[in-house]
Amino acid sequence: MTYKRLGQDLELSEEQLTKNLMFASGKIFDGMNIAIKPDESKRWFGVQPPDLSVIARSRGADWLYTYFLEFLSG
Repeated sequence: MTYKRLGQDLELSEEQLTKNLMFASGKIFDGMNIAIKPDESKRWFGVQPPDLSVIARSRGADWLYTYFLEFLSG
């Protein structure tokens, strides 16, 4: 996923995106890199975590927000 696509999905302005989410890159069309390798995540968590960028596109940002809130209340 690119930063530009993330901004569109979350309805963020380009300014909000660059100010709050772009820590490692200066280009809005750059792809985001994950910090954990798939084999390490499988070793640590037992399974590879889902790609939430795909889920956010199919279910929407509100669903994803609610999903994260479940971890706080559960």
